Amino acid sequence: MFKRFGSRALMAGAAGIALVAGVPGTALADRGDAIAGSGQVVVAVGWEHADFSGAQILFYAYNCVLNHEPQYIGELPEGWNDRLSSVEVTQICDVMLYEHGNQGGSRTRLTAGVRYPNLQGFNDLTSSLKLLRPVN
Repeated sequence: MFKRFGSRALMAGAAGIALVAGVPGTALADRGDAIAGSGQVVVAVGWEHADFSGAQILFYAYNCVLNHEPQYIGELPEGWNDRLSSVEVTQICDVMLYEHGNQGGSRTRLTAGVRYPNLQGFNDLTSSLKLLRPVN
């Protein structure tokens, strides 16, 4: 499942271990990286710049294929509001990006299993997310 992420999978694994073990994520904090959501798996990785560069944010959720209820991230961690510019979505969930907190304002849906090197009309606009069962 994490094979396509390559070295980013190692970061995700380390972040997950840090969460479980209660170890502070200093490596994440040093680069401005962040973690959002709750759950057992990384369902998407976002970057602050186009083409998957800059600081990263890992979005965690429960497996959307098995869990039919939408999962919500009502606001992004400090420093990430209106900062997201590229996203890689795993096969596990579709991701709905929202312009305002608590799923308000304009929205756009990102399809599971797709890399988005540029969010174009949604660049630096995301304030909240909804994680959904994939359509396909």
